[in-house]
Amino acid sequence: MKPRIYILIYATALSMTLALHSGASADEATIECQILYEIADGFYVNVGGQSRVVKGSIGLLSRGGQPIARFEVVTVSKESSFLRLSGPRPKEFPAPGEAITLTMTELATQPGADQRQTSPTLKNRASGGESETVPLSPGQVNAPAIPNNARAGQLPATDADGKFLPLLAPDGSKIGAFTDAYNISQGQVSVRQALQFTPGNDLNYFATHFRTSGSLERIEATPWAFEWSGDISYRDGKAYKDVDNYQEPRFELYRLAVFRKFDDQSWVRIGRFLSRELPSVGYLDGAQGEWVLNPFFRLGGMFGFKPQRRGLEMSVKEPTNVVYFTARTEEQREASYTGTFGLLNSMWNGTPDRLAFLAEQTLRWEKLAVLSSSELDFDIGGAEVNEGPRLTRLDLVASYPIFDHTTVRAGLDRFEKPDTEAERMTVPALTLEDLEFFHRAYTRAWLGGSHTLGAGYRLSEEVSIMDAEVNGGSFRWNVSLTKAGLPLLPAG
Repeated sequence: MKPRIYILIYATALSMTLALHSGASADEATIECQILYEIADGFYVNVGGQSRVVKGSIGLLSRGGQPIARFEVVTVSKESSFLRLSGPRPKEFPAPGEAITLTMTELATQPGADQRQTSPTLKNRASGGESETVPLSPGQVNAPAIPNNARAGQLPATDADGKFLPLLAPDGSKIGAFTDAYNISQGQVSVRQALQFTPGNDLNYFATHFRTSGSLERIEATPWAFEWSGDISYRDGKAYKDVDNYQEPRFELYRLAVFRKFDDQSWVRIGRFLSRELPSVGYLDGAQGEWVLNPFFRLGGMFGFKPQRRGLEMSVKEPTNVVYFTARTEEQREASYTGTFGLLNSMWNGTPDRLAFLAEQTLRWEKLAVLSSSELDFDIGGAEVNEGPRLTRLDLVASYPIFDHTTVRAGLDRFEKPDTEAERMTVPALTLEDLEFFHRAYTRAWLGGSHTLGAGYRLSEEVSIMDAEVNGGSFRWNVSLTKAGLPLLPAG
């Protein structure tokens, strides 16, 4: 059958599912809890995975029935969770130990599922960066769980024997909150092993990655924090020999920076970082600052040097500066919008090389989420293949949960390598004559969905049509079944 017939069949099946389940939308999860303490980017609460808190979920924080702020669930452990505020910190933010209500307005995939597709941060394909989250173990919170009877409307709390238990008990009893927490550490160490076996053994290989990432918050009870992330890799075998880590360990430093947040929620970051606000900038060795002008408008800037594209080694050949602003609507339960727009300018060996307009946008309307990330390049460095202003990257994704265990998605992607001197210098010498990499632009439209099946299983499917300048149009489909949680490897 022709590709259009496949897509028509898939779209019809989805529309029938929508019609059958239009009245079975995902239920909102409402959770009563208490705040443990605040750090630079958010706050910890005393509920975790056992209380329907799911990493990647979006929700509203309320106190006394009054909505206060939006949040995103970043990390979840057994008895605690870290939530990041989606907007400015409210002036009347609840104090540690105060009873609050969390209402999950958009539930993410259940634990064990791949969270990348539900994250509001798009992966930066152009720079090679990726969004990172740091799991939190119960021992890293340094705060035992608050007793079940220490809930809203049930204070003061009592222990198992009925004895009065103050929230800030100084005698070693269970502590429900910290007002002076400091040196709060969280992080992870992971090992990933990849193997490939082929007929004839001519393309066999193995690759090992050892990665660590994390942060140290409120250093010595100050507003300063320290962040790090790095990877050591090694590869061997008969395939992919022309890489930096073939039979030699390679170390890549993704993040090593100090961070400080001020009372008005302005902040500054110094070191190596991948900007969360504009990930399409890529890695920078330098500084970034953001100033809060009012609850709905922020002004920011970055300056530094881009590391080498292969190996991320430090370099001073490509100084880069970015000015940007973030605008957001008033936080509402039904709808919200956030947009970050920036202008990037870079030089290569002292000559102007790139001028680009960058945009990251998020629109949420009830359960519908629309994410957009784009780059528009202006030809200021003398392009050799793609002349004039070009839309070099566009990622547009829309997702909607039909019901608790099924989410449908659709998107449009476009990508081409920016035709700049800095990019041309990274092309292998054998391809410099025809500069083939700068001809490999593509546009892709896709439709897909994912289903949580229980017991750690998740089913995903996708159909797409791609229009590429080199190979012409092509039709692709993909179905995958993922099992999360293995014997002795709960995160495997």
